[in-house]
Amino acid sequence: ATRAAAPEVAQLSRYTERWRRLLDQRWTELATLDGHRVDAVDRAVPFFGELIALLTDLGLAEEAFVASEQGRARALADLLAARDAGRGAGADRALPGAGELDRSALLAVLRAHGRPVVEYFRTDDRLTVWTVRLVDGEPEFAVQVRDLTATTLSEDIAAVHALLEAGGSDPKQRDQTTVLLRRLHATLWEPVVTGWLPADPDLPVTVVGHQDLLLVPFPALLDLTGQPLGLRHAIEILPATALLATLRPRLAARPARPPRLAALVNPTMPPPGAGGPVRVLPRLAKTEEYFPVVSACYPDRATVVTGPDATLDALRRLAPDADVLILATHAEATTPTRQDPLRAFVTLAPTVSHNGLVGVEELADLRIGADLVVLSACRTGGGVVTGDGVVGLSRAFLAAGPTKIVMTLVEVHEWASLWFMVRLHRFWLTDGHPLPAAFRRAYQEQYQEMPTDPRYWGGFVLFGVSA
Repeated sequence: ATRAAAPEVAQLSRYTERWRRLLDQRWTELATLDGHRVDAVDRAVPFFGELIALLTDLGLAEEAFVASEQGRARALADLLAARDAGRGAGADRALPGAGELDRSALLAVLRAHGRPVVEYFRTDDRLTVWTVRLVDGEPEFAVQVRDLTATTLSEDIAAVHALLEAGGSDPKQRDQTTVLLRRLHATLWEPVVTGWLPADPDLPVTVVGHQDLLLVPFPALLDLTGQPLGLRHAIEILPATALLATLRPRLAARPARPPRLAALVNPTMPPPGAGGPVRVLPRLAKTEEYFPVVSACYPDRATVVTGPDATLDALRRLAPDADVLILATHAEATTPTRQDPLRAFVTLAPTVSHNGLVGVEELADLRIGADLVVLSACRTGGGVVTGDGVVGLSRAFLAAGPTKIVMTLVEVHEWASLWFMVRLHRFWLTDGHPLPAAFRRAYQEQYQEMPTDPRYWGGFVLFGVSA
């Protein structure tokens, strides 16, 4: 291909997007589950990888960015759009969702967003990184490409997760963690045009991951001075920039009022065994004891249920009218096989009619009025990695109505999770900082308290978008 053929080459991704929309119009005949749409997007990743490589080699950064967006999270876009149109439950998921995504629609999304975006697209041997900023209200694109060894990057991500969970006082483990977090920073952040990002650390930067990069704890990445990225920027994570077309209207529709809290804290844990968790789940007694510090931030606007009352029925009753929903419990978001991507769950109190393990499909079918969900539990950002994003709890909750989720990518100690939640609320509701800035400040304070122990601060991420 030559540069003279660039306009025709750039049209290829538009044809595939039209193909997706034609499939969507007859989706009831082809597939009725979100999982089939995810599989279709997943299978298209190699094509889009080749197309993006061709466009970037031709110097077409903007066109490559459009192709990147057309090749990711389109099934999730369909799911969110259908849900917001009142068609998201049961068989209604098979109805058409998001409209066709083209260049003009994507540029409009970026203009409305008004914030810098760092977006990634990865294949086995190539990493493409865009930095996007607005100049006089119009998006400007820069792109960098790096050769990859797929196993090395994926192994580094898995190793960071293992080390963050192991923690402890072993100096060798700490050194290994530091080396890996610095190496990931060099691979993933050095290609970013940092001069295009805000100098004010409290101003949000949207980071759009791809495939297993959505499991990277971006705020924890360490620069050469040892400073975490989450201290320099207020980072919000998304699987696709185009999802802002659905999430920003949700923000605009929120009522202007002091936030109301619904919280399910330290539910009675289901016993292990058939139909229950595989191990005994410890009580979160300290979280329940100190949770009044959080609920005090919502004077006369907090409903907190604990123990045997923290059930799925209680969640269904409280979620529609809350502005903030907190689940302080245990969760499981890792999935052992690609063929069974829906085994993630959060734990609530069991009842005669429910075992207390609330799965992805039940969560996605909730009506959550809350704009913010705080999942104070382990590995809530995990799941099955696909070209359409991570299939797990974050996807299910996003489908149910909120625009942002505070979650963890690794196992986090109860104390760490509790105090992060306390700090977040202090900076947000007591001191009045916007949520991304409050998250960054809570992260910074957590880091400064125990800078040599990344398990205390390294696993927290803010997923979604804030006003």
